[in-house]
Amino acid sequence: MLNPIVVVPDGISVIDNKIYPSFVYRAVLEKAAEIWKPNQTIYLAPANHFGFEKTEQALGGEFLKKNYPKVDVSVIPTDEIWQKNYVDTYMNAVMTHTFFLDNEIDDEIPIILVVGKIHARRAVLAFEKAFFLIEKVIEVDYPDCAKDEKIVRRLFYYNYRWLHKIYEFLAFWRDKLIY
Repeated sequence: MLNPIVVVPDGISVIDNKIYPSFVYRAVLEKAAEIWKPNQTIYLAPANHFGFEKTEQALGGEFLKKNYPKVDVSVIPTDEIWQKNYVDTYMNAVMTHTFFLDNEIDDEIPIILVVGKIHARRAVLAFEKAFFLIEKVIEVDYPDCAKDEKIVRRLFYYNYRWLHKIYEFLAFWRDKLIY
């Protein structure tokens, strides 16, 4: 059996008044599709909607199905209780693990975690704390945000790599202390 690929969601952008996975999330999705093999599933971890009608993972699923139609993708739903709250990286991992258990997906098979490079250290911490075994972490670098693309306000720091790195550093230590 091939290791499941788990993708950590990474934001929503608006381009020409339409919502899409953010520039970071698109790069992560493209890398997951690139490494995918037949009989392997890409699981999109549950996340946020940022006030839009679709979640990050739903947009990610649409992106993969449109651009990589042969890829087997599973869009994990966000638990109803979290629909009105912000889903952080630890809750991405917990809900993914719960989905694996509820759907009898063997959680003892190590996963391949595909995540944006700046976010990777914290994602590994979260998924390990949520009882995942990790075979491999693929840290995905990505281009800067295009001028015609607007990242959701909550993730404004994605436009400034230096600020994004500071945010992730602080968030890593916060998560290490509280989870």
